[in-house]
Amino acid sequence: MKRRKSGEGTWCLCENCGSILFYTNLELHQKEFCPPSAELWKHPFILDSVIYSSLDTLDDDAYNYVHISEAMIRLNKLVIGEAVLLIQNKQVVIKLVRQSLVPQNQNFKIFIAEEELKNISFERGPVKVKKIDRLPPPAKEIVFSIADGDVNHEKIMEYLAQNYRNHYFKIGSKLSFTFYGTKLTAIVDSAVKHFDGNDVAVNFSYLSLEDDSVASGNFVQSCESTKWTLSGSSSQTEKTGEKEVFMLSKVGGLRNVISQLQDMIKLCLSSKDVGIRKPASGILLFGIHGTGKTMLMKSLAYSFNVNVVEVQSSEVFSKYFGESETRIKSYFEEASSNEPSIILIDEVNILCPSHKGTDQQRRICASLISALDSVRSSKTRLVVLGTCTQPQLIDPALRRPGRFDFEIELPVPKVEERHEILKQLLSSINNNVGDSEIESLAKIAHGFVGADLGAVINHAGTRAMLEHTSSSSAPVVTINHLQCALSSVNPTAMREVLVEVPHVLWSDIGGQHEIKLKLRQAVEWPLTHPESFVRLGIRPPAGVLLYGPPGCSKTMIAKALATESKLNFISVKGSELLNKYVGESEKAVSTVFYRARQVTPSIIFFDELDALAGERGDATSDGGTNVQERVLAQLLVELDGVSPLKNVTVVAATNRPDRIDKALLRPGRLDRLIYIPLPDAETRKEILTIKFRKTPVCSDVDLEWLVTATAGYSGAELVGVCHEAALKALEEDLETMAISRSHFDYALTVVTPRTPTTLLNFYQNFKP
Repeated sequence: MKRRKSGEGTWCLCENCGSILFYTNLELHQKEFCPPSAELWKHPFILDSVIYSSLDTLDDDAYNYVHISEAMIRLNKLVIGEAVLLIQNKQVVIKLVRQSLVPQNQNFKIFIAEEELKNISFERGPVKVKKIDRLPPPAKEIVFSIADGDVNHEKIMEYLAQNYRNHYFKIGSKLSFTFYGTKLTAIVDSAVKHFDGNDVAVNFSYLSLEDDSVASGNFVQSCESTKWTLSGSSSQTEKTGEKEVFMLSKVGGLRNVISQLQDMIKLCLSSKDVGIRKPASGILLFGIHGTGKTMLMKSLAYSFNVNVVEVQSSEVFSKYFGESETRIKSYFEEASSNEPSIILIDEVNILCPSHKGTDQQRRICASLISALDSVRSSKTRLVVLGTCTQPQLIDPALRRPGRFDFEIELPVPKVEERHEILKQLLSSINNNVGDSEIESLAKIAHGFVGADLGAVINHAGTRAMLEHTSSSSAPVVTINHLQCALSSVNPTAMREVLVEVPHVLWSDIGGQHEIKLKLRQAVEWPLTHPESFVRLGIRPPAGVLLYGPPGCSKTMIAKALATESKLNFISVKGSELLNKYVGESEKAVSTVFYRARQVTPSIIFFDELDALAGERGDATSDGGTNVQERVLAQLLVELDGVSPLKNVTVVAATNRPDRIDKALLRPGRLDRLIYIPLPDAETRKEILTIKFRKTPVCSDVDLEWLVTATAGYSGAELVGVCHEAALKALEEDLETMAISRSHFDYALTVVTPRTPTTLLNFYQNFKP
């Protein structure tokens, strides 16, 4: 016998059988148990890297661990934290090694927590501890239930994923833990093993023919990429519910895009070798919020009946270094091992922004790029669908060939597409709206995307329910409900720039018939009679400049144009665009035109244009390269640049057309210059007639006399005369019912024409 001094006791080696045993058991061993039995033993010993000992419990909450003395850890060449097999009769579990701190007379025992003894269905008594030759494979997903009651808390899944990482489980394994002060027990209901679909050598390494390893083959390892799912939770049933919600038959207004995407995805998922290189598997859908990017992406994925892996951008980020990249990698590994697969990444710009993001975002971007490249090189049947609002918002490296090769825009729906969307939405509710009524509604819903139209239907349904609260019959949505709802919902793309236009009609503006006709020609005719413009080979005017003396209803005419045409109206003030930071003013101008293009047909109205687009070289700042000139350059590009300005009309108003840069007034930009003169006698008569509809006057007030007396007055000055006369009447008698001629005589002395003849001559002789 050779003695070994190790740790807390003295162990010795039996030269006859090779066993390592406790010195106090030497005599018993030599007399009766040499060589010892591997099934029934009377004293602890170590033989062939297997510990034969007895199992006991200790008061400890370190579940899923086996506590072994320092001496046995050293003698069996174990490592703290190493996974070992714990075997009793035919029961096998895998536990992690932890050093026990017990008195010397018990350092030959194996300990586990009292609660853990119940969970693994072991008893106090003989037990084996054996090294694992080959570790079980990692788990892709572990589905568990809570044995202590009906608990459905998303935080439990996060807790288990974090605290049971690198632990081992099989179906039926019980996990005891304390969650927010409550002791709970989780039971593993199912586990999906994760194999590398492309590496046969790695998969083969998990296999073994040894008896105990066969028993351990039912186990899986929980790792960083393992998804923990609470049985019966929303996350487990989410995909089943989503398949019923996201169906291509429920997507309206995107027929052409759907057909194009289906062909591309079929080609990428096809296993047939056609002798040419397959296209890249990355497809990026972009468009403004509410156009249906996410709905289309999920509906397409579920329609192919293949494995779908969803990547939620918010779930990728982690406070632990390297875990975010691991999650990205695990998503692609899961898809590759279950090919054909489709990976869905919503809001790619959150993960990989174009600007210099945080260090974590840069690492995530690098990981995503690497994963996309690996898909391309491995010939895996895998498609990656991503969404964002603008491609410029994501890292340019993702947009190069071989990654997100295809970029498909989901535009704001046109009339026919809005009609189809409305029909699809109305098919799911009670309504008596005819097809012609739906068509008329679609024609006036300019700039509304699918989400906006859905909001209109919801508002209409709410109105219908409120009207039928006292009725036993089911509420029915009518066209009146839809029209009221349409007026209360603003288009998504216009919420940042939409202006509440006062209800001004052409009939509210006296005279100016020729001017009204010119504006209708420039704005309304291209929409109502587009075939006429095509037939003659001309395009509608891109812009209209209204110029004339102050107070001649230039701004009011623009308001009436917006009201009568029922187009999206964007009003731009110079002070909102000008910014002291270089590039911000030009960006603001570009944003206005981008919004207008998204919600066509639309009108952009620039009031006092001379303050925003003054003539170049007339700047007071040094060098002449001030903000105003940069804004002017951007305006010129937007009006007649590379990007066409289709169905967007620019209307501008100014008192000083001579201060506007000549390049802005050439044909193709503000090519319709309309002079708004002082009102003539007929126009003044119409203005006063309209005013007298709301302002009562006495019989002694002669309209013809007042028209003659106000020669040279502007429209604003005419209204000022009426207001001043009304105030004079109230000054004399607060109970007065009408305005007399004497009041107008007084008002004419207070409000006088302020437009000099020289200014009128300038306007009449102005030429750009």
